[in-house]
Amino acid sequence: SSSPWPVVNFGALTEINEDFVGWIRIPDTTVNYPIVQGQDNKYYLRRLFTREWNNSGCLFLDYRVNRDFSSRHSIIYGHHMQNDTMFSCLTNYSDQAYYDAHPTIYLVTPTENLEISVLSGYVSVTDLDPWQLTFSSDDEFQRWLDTTVSRSRFKSTVTPTVEDRIITLSTCSYEYSDAR
Repeated sequence: SSSPWPVVNFGALTEINEDFVGWIRIPDTTVNYPIVQGQDNKYYLRRLFTREWNNSGCLFLDYRVNRDFSSRHSIIYGHHMQNDTMFSCLTNYSDQAYYDAHPTIYLVTPTENLEISVLSGYVSVTDLDPWQLTFSSDDEFQRWLDTTVSRSRFKSTVTPTVEDRIITLSTCSYEYSDAR
């Protein structure tokens, strides 16, 4: 079978948009997109990779984390589009069979290929802690990891530790108001 890794021309994509930080792919889904990082978390909500205005927006990395995904916790945001594009498929992770079929996410950056093991999938309200980016200690981080795993709607084969880098993919959910 073909390689799950996307082939990315970093030079060409950076020429189009210098905010380009990586490319994400989840095999056998529509997720196969560039990721940008803006000066805030609003600009790319309604702009394409080319910066053209569009309600689909594009996938973007939280502006408060390292652009090389070296932060302890990085968040990538994307819309849940009704036409199943962008991050719509993430809601399928509420199902164990879907996780079993899609346990790995591939992220290519200019400096490394990151094979991401999916460890948790759940719906949350926006004022909870899934979007916490900094932790005062390893103990606090481990408690956050344990909570993240305990909320999952599927059982993952992964047990995270404080040595791990966590990448959250965040999208809207339509289960209830303000759900993510």
